[in-house]
Parts: sequence; C-alpha cells; structure tokens
Amino acid sequence: MRRAVCQFCLLLVLTFADGHALVADTYSDRRVTVGLSLFRALLVADQDAGARVDAAGTLPVLVLYAEDKLQADGYAETLQQELPTIREHPTRVDSIAFEAYLARDEQAPLAIFIAERLTGSELESLVQSAIAGGVILFSPFEGDVEKGVLAGLSVQASVRPYINLKVLNETGVSIKPFYLRVARTYE
Repeated sequence: MRRAVCQFCLLLVLTFADGHALVADTYSDRRVTVGLSLFRALLVADQDAGARVDAAGTLPVLVLYAEDKLQADGYAETLQQELPTIREHPTRVDSIAFEAYLARDEQAPLAIFIAERLTGSELESLVQSAIAGGVILFSPFEGDVEKGVLAGLSVQASVRPYINLKVLNETGVSIKPFYLRVARTYE
C-alpha cells in the first residue's frame, strides 16, 4: 500500500511539474557550453590580444554572472584549463559579479563571457562599458548580439559564431578574417 501511495505521489509530481522550465534551463546550459568553445576561438582570433597584457603580464578574461557565482567559477576554471595562453601570453580567467565589474576601476579586460542572462538595463550598461573599454563581449544568449553585444552564437542548421559588425568597429577589436568569414554577421 505504501509503495502505491509513493508511486501515485510521484505521478502527481511529474504530471504537474513545469517541464518547460527544465527544457529551457537545459537549452540555456547547452548554449553556454557551446558558447564557451566559440568564445575561446574568438579570443584566439583576436589579432591584437597581446596589446591587452596587464601589469602582471597576463591577459585578463572575465566570466560575468548576475547571481550564480558557483556556476561562473566552474566556467572560469574550464576556460583557464582550456585556454592557458593566447599568443604566448598567459591568460588569467576570473569570475566576477555584474555589480562588482561595473564598480571596479582596474584596466579593462581582454574579454568578458556573460554566464547568465542579464536584464535589459544590465546588458545595456555592460555593452556601453565594453565598447568604451574596447573589450570583447560575448553572450551565448539569444537576442543579445542584436542588443549590442559584440559576439555570440547563431543556431541554425549549424552552430556558428555571431558577430555584431557595428560593435566590432566601435570597440576597435581586430579579428582574423577567417573567423569573420565563417561567422554569421549582424549589422
């Protein structure tokens, strides 16, 4: 009898669970995972990356988060392991909260990977800051490139880099022609 009650409760939970949220989270997670690979390739394609070396002799790369520090730390660790150097310069990958990034007064990093979807006003502030600092800003989230983020990913028949050409010109970042040829562009 107890087993039947447990099975019935499990059936109720599964029936009324929000499956759409689970699918959406999984979809976002996959976009972030694929985005990390495209982000690494974009950083390697930056022809002027060596000019962004900081006082410690490293290329600073940030993983920006809104709330989930633990997840951002994991992404930063993965990036650090998979991209220890760019053009013979060591990288330093750190995670940072959105508010802490806007409040800091350090040299602008080489690049920022957005690890969580930001609100419209947060994204707008970050885009303006990245353009002013000549920072490569990458978001794996749909619609962010059209809102001014420099790069993201385009999921169609195949996954390709997605580049906002206007922002590319405004930041002054110089990307290898091959990367631009294979990318989908937004003007």
